Amino acid sequence: MTLLRSGALAPDPTLAARDELLDVDHMTRHLSAMLGLDHSTSDVFGELMLVKYRWAESLRVVYRLRCAGRRYTLAARAFASVELAERAAHAAGGLAHGRDLANSIGHSPVTLDVSHRAVWWMYPNDRRLRHLSALEAPTGRLTDLPTGRWTKSSMEQYAPERSATARALDAGGKTIGFAKMYRNLGDAAEVSRLMTHVADGLRSRGTGVRTPVPFGHDQELGLLMLEPMSGVGWHTVDADRFAEVVATIGAALGHVHGLTPTRFRRFARLSSANLVEAATIVASARPDLAEDATRLARRLTHGEPISSRLVQLHGDVHAKNVLVDDIGVSLIDFDQAAIGSPATDIGSMAARLRYGALVGEHTEGAAKALAAEFLSAYESVGGAVPRHELGWCMAAALLAERALRAVTRIHAQGLSVLPEVLALAHAQLDEIGFR
Repeated sequence: MTLLRSGALAPDPTLAARDELLDVDHMTRHLSAMLGLDHSTSDVFGELMLVKYRWAESLRVVYRLRCAGRRYTLAARAFASVELAERAAHAAGGLAHGRDLANSIGHSPVTLDVSHRAVWWMYPNDRRLRHLSALEAPTGRLTDLPTGRWTKSSMEQYAPERSATARALDAGGKTIGFAKMYRNLGDAAEVSRLMTHVADGLRSRGTGVRTPVPFGHDQELGLLMLEPMSGVGWHTVDADRFAEVVATIGAALGHVHGLTPTRFRRFARLSSANLVEAATIVASARPDLAEDATRLARRLTHGEPISSRLVQLHGDVHAKNVLVDDIGVSLIDFDQAAIGSPATDIGSMAARLRYGALVGEHTEGAAKALAAEFLSAYESVGGAVPRHELGWCMAAALLAERALRAVTRIHAQGLSVLPEVLALAHAQLDEIGFR
């Protein structure tokens, strides 16, 4: 089974093995051979956990294999040439002996894969995250948490070379917190300060909006410990609760935007340079959409509005970062927090709701109604967004988030509706009078 249907993306002129690396059945067989797993005696189940793709440059994938009660996590980076892959393997100190995958994986945590121009790292080894083993075998002062003693972990999210998040468990297997490790060691302290500020601010305002409180951080490991939060992604709730949940998210963002900013870097995802780059990537991956993507970037960059005010943004309002339970809503993962126009967060969420209609989550009429409900709830707690800023940010988010991520994360649903995503962005600019 491959993630790419015929025509979903143009052939990559540099990464010839792209489609094979995304084919779960093919890679399950390939990785089984690497690990010496015998299909004839036991079942092997393979999952593709993560994809990060840069057109004609690199592809990162994370696979998880399960066999006979054991779990293996392997991350690969594919390069433009065997020579670049060899260089990366040598730099990691683990070049496979004789380039023979099947015989080398047991001897080295880093293995060159000539057939795919790739290098594989066996978790917890990583090209840039040097302390991942600390998540597997927790020690030190951060093991004694207010909620219990951290004795073991379960990996939740792993972004090779960038970050890893593990569920912290006590001896009985109960979740007592979350541990996040960063490539940039200083990020743990910075995010800890930011989240403490947000949690305290929301609590003092009596908003009822929850964010995880940091338990502490380790500067040397780049490790941040957070309290556990319950709930499921907002997009998975029952249909009869969806409008209520969307309104609650709108109010929650309004409260966050009302806090005194404490992280002063400017939000850059919707900058002119990034919009042009997003359009270039989409156009390269889908030549049939090159004209639409390029024209959209040109319209956006020629008509970018000046922000009416700057607020503390969440910066990454996607489904996994907004948890819903019977109590209310929790906002998590403030790693992308920055200052910028409030329309940035609001436009991103509105774009996500309208995108939901394109991929069949709800009807177009329902999506428009949900977006209106979301905005109304935001404004009910004092949030204000000029309509031209909101419309521009929504169109920009459709390009720089929905369309771009369909390509860079190889989202099958997103790739199937790319023409409609770009058309919706153009229609949004038409609606607010942008040329």
